[in-house]
Amino acid sequence: MNAFCLEEQRMDIFDKCEIPPDHFRACLAFPFIYPPFKLNGKTYIEGSTIDTLCFHGVLEYYERRVHKKERLEPLDHIVNFDVLSSKNIIREPRPLHEAWVQSTSSTATS
Repeated sequence: MNAFCLEEQRMDIFDKCEIPPDHFRACLAFPFIYPPFKLNGKTYIEGSTIDTLCFHGVLEYYERRVHKKERLEPLDHIVNFDVLSSKNIIREPRPLHEAWVQSTSSTATS
């Protein structure tokens, strides 16, 4: 999971070993729907509002861990689930916040 740190202007990636409820809240703090979330003295928003796919962030995170000499399996694949390409999901929005989410998501993936 990722979240964008407003103070450092960078994407922070949390692996499966560090996703307690507060990390989850930081990763889901979607602007105009959920307020930014404070975590360890820093302010976070949903990472996909800045970088929808975050490929660069994933590769950077992996390289940081390799640099620390952690034993890691080789990174062979990155899987991306592009749910917004499905015509079954694209539809007329009902409430205003749904329209906003669709507009930011479709712009980011175009």
